[in-house]
Amino acid sequence: MDHQSEELQLGPTLDAPTAEERIQARRDRIAKRVAAANMDPSKAVKEPEEKTALDAYPHKSSAKVEASQQYLEGLRETGTEKVSLVRATADLAECKRRDAEDTARRERLAKLQQERAQSLTSVSTIASQWSRVQSVSQAAELKELLDKQQAACEQVVAVKDSLISELQLQLKTKDDEYVRDLRTQATDIDTLLEFMNEQTVTMTEQYKLQLEELEHAFMDERKEFIAAARKEWNDRMQQRRELEEQLANQAVSRTQEHNEALDLMQANAAEEYAILKIKLEVEIQQLEQQLQQMRATYQLNSEKLEYNFQVLKKRDEENAVTLTQQKRRIARLQDVLSQLKKKLSKQESSLSEENQSLSEDFRRVNAQFNDLQKKFRHFQSLDQKRYEDMWEMNKETVVELATDVLEADRAIHEQQLGLKWVPPAADIFDDKFDYGGSQTKSATGAVEDLMSTQQHALVRGGSITAATVKKALNLLCDEAGFLVDGKLSALLEPLEKKAQSMMKLDSIFKALGVENEEDVFRLASYFVQPGAADTPELIHANDVNVALRRFVEDCRKLKGLDTEEPLMSSKELQIGYWDRMANILPEDHDRVWSSLTDAMEKYVTVLEQRATMISEAEELKQQNGELRMLLQQYMSSKMVNDLEVPPLPVSTVQKQRQFTA
Repeated sequence: MDHQSEELQLGPTLDAPTAEERIQARRDRIAKRVAAANMDPSKAVKEPEEKTALDAYPHKSSAKVEASQQYLEGLRETGTEKVSLVRATADLAECKRRDAEDTARRERLAKLQQERAQSLTSVSTIASQWSRVQSVSQAAELKELLDKQQAACEQVVAVKDSLISELQLQLKTKDDEYVRDLRTQATDIDTLLEFMNEQTVTMTEQYKLQLEELEHAFMDERKEFIAAARKEWNDRMQQRRELEEQLANQAVSRTQEHNEALDLMQANAAEEYAILKIKLEVEIQQLEQQLQQMRATYQLNSEKLEYNFQVLKKRDEENAVTLTQQKRRIARLQDVLSQLKKKLSKQESSLSEENQSLSEDFRRVNAQFNDLQKKFRHFQSLDQKRYEDMWEMNKETVVELATDVLEADRAIHEQQLGLKWVPPAADIFDDKFDYGGSQTKSATGAVEDLMSTQQHALVRGGSITAATVKKALNLLCDEAGFLVDGKLSALLEPLEKKAQSMMKLDSIFKALGVENEEDVFRLASYFVQPGAADTPELIHANDVNVALRRFVEDCRKLKGLDTEEPLMSSKELQIGYWDRMANILPEDHDRVWSSLTDAMEKYVTVLEQRATMISEAEELKQQNGELRMLLQQYMSSKMVNDLEVPPLPVSTVQKQRQFTA
């Protein structure tokens, strides 16, 4: 099969059984030689050629094939030129038609533009005359103007109609040219088909003629090759007969030499045989002596074996008795085993029922616990919101009061005392702490919510998916089993996998100090390989302990457990905030306020006295005014004129008093 496949791959050879394959092999060899001659001499690969008498004979068929190819190629080129001439003539006519069409299009566009300009001018002239028509009041003049407008419009329409007629005439001419071009094209196609049919017939006849001539040439060449091959065959057969005679003579001479050598070897072998026979007889005697010794040893061993057989037979009887006893014991133990199995099956059934009931109780209690946790978180969030609202309300009130106190303190120092007022620190009103307790979920609640989240949902700001966090928690359950108590692991075996995972995670979270949702997601981030934002991948299982160690160290640093001064708790920060609000003024300012209060109280007392005296003075002024009015009325009455000594006016009395003073 391999040889046949090699022949199929290599193609026909000169030793092929059929003449067609040998001819094809010669043609392939000629084609290779021609290709090698056409190639670059530096790149040509020289193949070893088999020197035969046929290679020396000139190949007339190759020359005939080349002449036929050249002749047929010339006929093909002649036919192609005729067809190309028809196409070139059609292309030239089309080019001329396109040039004439471009010229006519440009003239038509120029005429249209000219007519458009004239029309615009005429239309503008007509439009300008309408205002004049509207201003004319005489009927005769109005009719004359309207006739002129109508004549101008008819002239514009006539120009448009003439242009339309001209374009319709060109369109009709184009239709005639199109019909003429179709006829010309049909004529060219007929001519082209005629040339192609003529070339096809001519090429077919020439191909047949050339094939017949090539067949005659190949047949003549075949006859010459056969004659040369027969001559070569006879020469080779003569050489073979001579070579066979020479080999036969050499075989006879070698046979004689081998017979002589064989006689010599037989003589040497007879001497060696005699020596070997003596040696073997001596060895046979020695072996007979050893055989007698072995027979004696055998007799002794047979007696020993007979004794051992009797001993073993006695032991076999004893073993039979022991075996009977053991069988009885086995039967008794099997009865005990069957009783124990029945007892075990009963206990298993009762324990399985108990386990099932306990499992149902556990599920029920677990469901109640989960509901209770949800309610707790709900009410916790409500209380938290209430607390925050109360905090914000009290904070606004306290901040407003503290601001008023600080403003009053500034006014007292700058306006009352004339001292420079130093404001308190800028962060005195800051309350950047968890003033309402933990606002985040617990670690267990966060895991429960996470289990119900969609696989591809983003959590914690879109930095990590829920599926990645779940994988990280599963890896933590599998690799951090040393953080779970052994007794707890034994108790978790009958539970479902989900319940086991939740209990293990709760125990691991307590061991690691994971308290809320933020700690859960921070722990999960330690299990994600760095630099994998698009497609996050988890770390290897062997690196889990290293990640847990880094998480614990970072948590200790974050909570301040490694520093000398631990961080203050939220409650301490709240107490400090309210103390800071209550003692917003320094002690020296408080003393200033006390002294200023005493002084202001005394000042208020003086002001009250002054107010009392001012009110009394106002009352006296009012009484004086009333007395003046009464006196004025009295002085202006008629009774005063009847007196012998009338009283002087008040103004005169006052002037006298001032003069006297």
